[in-house]
Amino acid sequence: MVATFSCGLRDDSRIKTIISGVNATIEEILLASIADSSRLLAWMQTEDGVNGVNKPGSVLSIILQMEEDSEIDGFESGKEFDEEWRKLTGKVKNDGN
Repeated sequence: MVATFSCGLRDDSRIKTIISGVNATIEEILLASIADSSRLLAWMQTEDGVNGVNKPGSVLSIILQMEEDSEIDGFESGKEFDEEWRKLTGKVKNDGN
């Protein structure tokens, strides 16, 4: 029902930003993207850029609250996954014993 009423609202209205999950306006996103591109081009022309070190952080990722490097865990077996799941959730698996 909320989606029906939100169709006529501006893109930067509180309801639309909550529904979309984005806390920045289109203008802010575009400006952050331009700033990131400019910083990256300037960095590429430095000695650090040539060597690929000290890359500047992204303003856009800060605005959108994105994680730049997400850590992904992999498991060799289903048993390892189950053990980690129990640690994270605090649940004990009942094996029927």
